[in-house]
Amino acid sequence: MFTKSFRRTVHQSICLRFWRRQPIREAASIACCLLACCLIGSPLLAQTADDSVKSKMTLLIPAEQTINRTRVANTLNHPLKRGVNFGNMLEAPNEGAWGLTVQKEFFEQVARAGFDHVRLPVSWTHHASQESPFTIQPAFIERIDWCLAEAERAGLNLILNVHHYDELNRDPTGERERALAIWKQISLRYKDRGEWLFFEILNEPHLTFNERPELWNQFMRDALAVIREHHPRRPVLVGPVCWQSINALKATNFAPPE
Repeated sequence: MFTKSFRRTVHQSICLRFWRRQPIREAASIACCLLACCLIGSPLLAQTADDSVKSKMTLLIPAEQTINRTRVANTLNHPLKRGVNFGNMLEAPNEGAWGLTVQKEFFEQVARAGFDHVRLPVSWTHHASQESPFTIQPAFIERIDWCLAEAERAGLNLILNVHHYDELNRDPTGERERALAIWKQISLRYKDRGEWLFFEILNEPHLTFNERPELWNQFMRDALAVIREHHPRRPVLVGPVCWQSINALKATNFAPPE
């Protein structure tokens, strides 16, 4: 049986935020978008499907794998079927500030319940210097190391993201250098992790990105270029502006970096 603390975690965090805030069909479409838009970092831009929703999604597929695009897309998304979002833990300004901390048994119970992945939202900006080189606090990134190790030990895939980056959403141009420096540190530190690790560039871009989606398109390319220095083939998840609304897909350009 699940522990009381874990049941509380699932109740608050098991990918329910979309389902509470938007109609079910849109929620499902957003989830599909997040999984379908895996930037693999090669020069081909392909449509993933031709139906009314999926025709708006794009998937970058390595050139040597373009013979069967549908099969490649299905293969890339295959590890991510049922997952638990570990919300209100490391996305808080300080872990525990919102009433939850990551516990070892969470990973074990997620795996035993038949889930195949967890999403780990992380508020890096509260733990990185405001001055160049924008160093992430060693104790904090070691905590992330522990979470990744526990996920791997439990046999789970893990999506690691940048969460609650309010400064970047308000001022994409002014915060660009710091945001890319944070991704550079994350990318370098986890360059030797297995295929069970996925990256997500930014949770729910909004504010200035909503008003000027071209800035989000550019930041996606810049961040992906940084990640690709150490992760040429790791799947990277992205979504559109307006808190990842399906209605914003048309304004989103998933073209890879040059």
